[in-house]
Amino acid sequence: MFVATIFLILVITAINSTSACGPYYWKICDGAVPDDAVLTEDTTIFVSRVCAGGHHDRMSCYTATYNSIDMTSTANVNRHRDIFYKNRMILCTSNPELLRWEFVNIESLTGDFLNKVVSAGSLDGTDRYVGKVFHENEWKISTVEPGKGLLIWANEDGTDVVVTDFQVLVIQ
Repeated sequence: MFVATIFLILVITAINSTSACGPYYWKICDGAVPDDAVLTEDTTIFVSRVCAGGHHDRMSCYTATYNSIDMTSTANVNRHRDIFYKNRMILCTSNPELLRWEFVNIESLTGDFLNKVVSAGSLDGTDRYVGKVFHENEWKISTVEPGKGLLIWANEDGTDVVVTDFQVLVIQ
């Protein structure tokens, strides 16, 4: 029942994202990567979204790194690195020429520039965005929180792994 509930939430989110986001949308992916998936520098890494519970007893969606080789999504969920094997969505576009990755520093994520950055949704009233960084010899895609940085996850000692120089996906 829990898996069915998560799947239903993913479907509803995908439908809402398709109609509300302009040149990008989310597709449910539990197998092969869709042909219209947004590209990164690595042909095996894609932007994904996963949903998980536990944040103030409600379901939340998190930006994640989808690895097409092992077909897993890795996300920072409630400050922990979690791996998902099912119920994922992949960021897609029918107009790839309208999206590009741009190098930024956290200080530049202000004002009108934020209107061009691809949204990752909001959590507790804070807007978040899609970002990526090459960290520990691999690409990591996660959530950008303005004023804080790209949130990778927390170390076992409880310290956050946050980078302030990274790339965001922008609409041209």
